[in-house]
Amino acid sequence: MADASAEGRPDYTTCMGWLAQFADSELNRLEKPPALAAHMTSEAWRALSFGHGLIQVARLIERQVDTDFARPAGLSVAGFRIVSALKLNGPQAPSQLADQLGLTRASVTSSLDTLERDRLVVRAPQPDDGRRLLITLTPEGDSVIEDFLKWLSDQPEQEWFESLTRDELVVLDHLLRKAGAQRPPESQARHTVKRRPPRRRGETNSS
Repeated sequence: MADASAEGRPDYTTCMGWLAQFADSELNRLEKPPALAAHMTSEAWRALSFGHGLIQVARLIERQVDTDFARPAGLSVAGFRIVSALKLNGPQAPSQLADQLGLTRASVTSSLDTLERDRLVVRAPQPDDGRRLLITLTPEGDSVIEDFLKWLSDQPEQEWFESLTRDELVVLDHLLRKAGAQRPPESQARHTVKRRPPRRRGETNSS
């Protein structure tokens, strides 16, 4: 790429131009498996493939963070995510943490019990509503994040993104932030699949 910012990184226009060329040359070659050809459009298949790829990368990173940092630090994955969210976004209600992290209320409550026992967070009534709790990170909890950042700075990026160039990482970062900020309107109807009735013993599929 010819254009670059003062820091040596490609500007937004250059990145988007590269992405358009990549989409024309690569994504159009992404064919649906024959078994799915009759069940979804090409656009739906690409979205499914992209989402699956994101999940794979996220699990790879989460697994390494859990194995090499969180567990040695005495944290569960959920506990580490809660501490990280409090560091990034400040004090929050338990329900906010559950919604933000995609955790159940029960999982958040259980994790908060452990974090509070270990003096990493404190629970206190909200100033404007004493019936609701506000979760705040303690100095000890803050030090956990500082330790994590030191650990993270020692991890070579190649382990997670070795197949991507610097320019590609810039584009990926932008697209992930854009996708993560997307929220469907409250009025938009959501399509959910009905739960299948439990199969009785000895029952077989009917064709």
